[in-house]
Amino acid sequence: MNKKKTELIFVRGSLTIPRIKISDITEALYRNIILFEQCHRFRCLLLPLYEVPHLLPHIPNGC
Repeated sequence: MNKKKTELIFVRGSLTIPRIKISDITEALYRNIILFEQCHRFRCLLLPLYEVPHLLPHIPNGC
């Protein structure tokens, strides 16, 4: 089955998304996006910038 990278399928309560390839470069990008999304929601962007690199290793690898 040929799926587009942005195709989302929702059937009987189950959400299916296409797999994405994660390389060394994209891993850092995705982790930063996840960190921004989570921090923005809880307004923790007020953290000093020197603390942000210490948070990155604590983001789950399965995200």
